[in-house]
Amino acid sequence: MNWFPLNNFTHYSLLRGFSKPHELAKVCAENEYPACGIADYKTISGAVSFHSACKNAGIKPIIGCTFDQAKVFAKNKEGWYELINLVSLIDDENLEDKDKLKLIKSKKNLIIFEGEKPSYYVKKEHSDLHKILLCSALKTTLPKLKTKTKQIDELGMSDCFKDDRYISGGTVTKQLEEIYNQCEDYDILNPPMLPKFVCPKGLSQEEYLTKMARSGYTKLVHPKVGKDKDKKQEYGDRFRKELQVIKDADLFGYFLIVQDIINHIEKGMGCLAGPGRGSAAGCLISYLIGITKIDPVEHDLLFERFYNAGRNTGGHVSLPDIDMDVPGKRRDDVIDYLKDTYGYEHVSQMITFGRLQGRSAIKEVLRINDACSFSEMNAITKSVPNEADISDQLAEMDEEDR
Repeated sequence: MNWFPLNNFTHYSLLRGFSKPHELAKVCAENEYPACGIADYKTISGAVSFHSACKNAGIKPIIGCTFDQAKVFAKNKEGWYELINLVSLIDDENLEDKDKLKLIKSKKNLIIFEGEKPSYYVKKEHSDLHKILLCSALKTTLPKLKTKTKQIDELGMSDCFKDDRYISGGTVTKQLEEIYNQCEDYDILNPPMLPKFVCPKGLSQEEYLTKMARSGYTKLVHPKVGKDKDKKQEYGDRFRKELQVIKDADLFGYFLIVQDIINHIEKGMGCLAGPGRGSAAGCLISYLIGITKIDPVEHDLLFERFYNAGRNTGGHVSLPDIDMDVPGKRRDDVIDYLKDTYGYEHVSQMITFGRLQGRSAIKEVLRINDACSFSEMNAITKSVPNEADISDQLAEMDEEDR
């Protein structure tokens, strides 16, 4: 069989890897490699984008993860779930290294890999850019980087500047071939999996949501429209349209769960929840069942900006985004309520990846190159606009490029 790159760190290995999942897949396809792997450091955050990129490129994705105790790859779908479990447990400070290694070895659908050292970037010319990344991680500059060999070794990057396996190919070791043969070509993507919302009196989720919405109409809308037939028709058409979209995407449970959380925040905890930040304020049903406090019909807000049938195509359903703003000091109380109500195994927290932008990115590159003083950096970057301030113009430029 042909060699393929297995042990790759992507940019999800923060300030360690420079590879991007779509670049990995593209280069592997161009070189006719049969597969590609990732083994990011203590994270599987890049798995979904990597898996999708490989599938689109027509190569087998092999998903793994690097821990301090061992590097492992998932053989199959069960191995993927074991990998998720490991990432959740392995950083437990109460576990000693020997116990962590024992935990890793107990997973029957994972392969422990002891082969080649990681690749940190896709193309040889990316080496200089990766050095800049390392300088940022080590809080040093390029002129001083050569003196940081000990810290680089601790990061496991002692030979990263010589890594050109993507250019020259590599040797097919016995373990590499075994991993390729043992790892199935499985799918990690699923439709949204929500916990079961139990409705009262044996009602279905659709029936219960509809009943709550009608009650909300009587309380919130009827006093405003009175006998105005045109207004009644407008509200009725809007309600039926939204209900059909929600039904087609099977999102009744989602709205009931969000309503339950808002109800607990306001009545159970005695706090104020946000009245409807962002596009969620465009949903009439959310208004009627108490999720938001803004009438979208009265204020001419679009439901399609919040959710539309186009987000439910080909069996792929994306969940709506409803922001629930609560006092920061009570955030943990809400999380505890979710775990107690819907089960600990059904609740997880999400991560948001940030990046340096505009002025900050330019200043960091100038600092790493030891190019000028801080006052000169400020003078150079003072005219650079914030990305948020020109987001509309950037979006228009992107559309023109397409």
